[in-house]
Amino acid sequence: SSSASSSVSVLCLRFLLLFFAAESSVGFQGFSPFDMMRLQGIEVPGMTSEGEEIDTSSIATYDELYTDAVAAYDQQSWTETIRLMEKALADYEAVSEGLQTCKTQCNDSLDHVPAPLRDDVEYSYFHAILTRSQCVRRCKRNKFGNRAWSDVPKDVAQAFERRLPYMYLQLAYFKAGETIKAAQSAATYLYYNPDDELAVSNAKYYESLPDVTKDVFKPVDMMSHMELFDEAVALYDSGEKWAEAAVSFEKSLAEYVIEWKRCRLACEGRSVEPAGPHLDNLLGKQVAAMLECRRACANRLGSNRRGRVYDNFFAEIFHYLQFAYYKAGDSKLAVECAMTYLLYRPGEEVMLKNVELYRGLEGVKEEYFVPREDIVSKFNIEKTESELLRLTAEPDVEAQFRKNMAEDDPNLKIPVEPEIETPPTEEEKTVEEEIDKTEL
Repeated sequence: SSSASSSVSVLCLRFLLLFFAAESSVGFQGFSPFDMMRLQGIEVPGMTSEGEEIDTSSIATYDELYTDAVAAYDQQSWTETIRLMEKALADYEAVSEGLQTCKTQCNDSLDHVPAPLRDDVEYSYFHAILTRSQCVRRCKRNKFGNRAWSDVPKDVAQAFERRLPYMYLQLAYFKAGETIKAAQSAATYLYYNPDDELAVSNAKYYESLPDVTKDVFKPVDMMSHMELFDEAVALYDSGEKWAEAAVSFEKSLAEYVIEWKRCRLACEGRSVEPAGPHLDNLLGKQVAAMLECRRACANRLGSNRRGRVYDNFFAEIFHYLQFAYYKAGDSKLAVECAMTYLLYRPGEEVMLKNVELYRGLEGVKEEYFVPREDIVSKFNIEKTESELLRLTAEPDVEAQFRKNMAEDDPNLKIPVEPEIETPPTEEEKTVEEEIDKTEL
């Protein structure tokens, strides 16, 4: 219908403007939250008490520290590798957190459009997005001073997203004799890369060591929703504490939604390869990059500490919840969770049978058979974005095109990741010891 087409067009325009204006230098009249803080005498990070910018231009950034750490690793300077990589990770986390805060605080600018522009869809969004862009720029300056904001190399940015620094750290710690930290670094990398065979192999090695217990072998930055999920599953598996399990699952669900929003926010402004002289091509690639990143959030948030990835972690929580509430005697919430689960897996026979079972329970009303309203909104957002993503390109065609081009142009080939040494197995250690004895 024309109204549906109009809605998609408006949403597309909003995505396009969001990227086009991401680093715009358009002026902004008014006070940021940090201006107001300074007027109230509150200290602002990155600024002096007089409101002057702190000189942070000489401070090494995480991409510079990472590059130096990899160089130290190649030289087998394990102590220096650890020192530099830890500093790189700390800076990356601080910057990521700061940018998240800025984007969140500046989202309000999307809701304040001057009256003369409100009837014009294009100009209203231009105003809102450009205003938000300037708000983010000012917030970044207030938080980080005049820190250098040169583009981080794409391979380095991807390395931090995949937590590759922990792969380097696990061996550096191992070589430095810090087995527990090595194991935790290996667990952290596995948490974000559950399909990496080398990570799985390393995990098995560390878990075989007597000092590395299950309580020790866990990610250093494991997200709270997964910790709560593990606790909930333990209560669920007890077969008795159904109400307590439901409470823990609900807490895990709430934390998941928070992390989901943070993950999506971090997808804004992702760099893309040049798309030729046409603006529409550039904007299309920007939108596609953001949507692909947002779609990947589900997998990023769906890993547990042992490297398992749930097919749909969000839906999985509702599967647990519907049965926990049923066993706890709350049929209304059991039905609601079952219906919410079916949003994501509409044809699953087991849940459909459960729904029929619930219909036959005494006291269950037909009005119970609706999914949670807030989850319906989330589902519709994801569904709309999937539809938009299909409009941006034909993935298989583009992949084949890039493959064909790469055969003629070596610069287009996917770079090979650096080989990272793994801790020796017990058998290899025995061989090494025998070699050492022979040499003696």
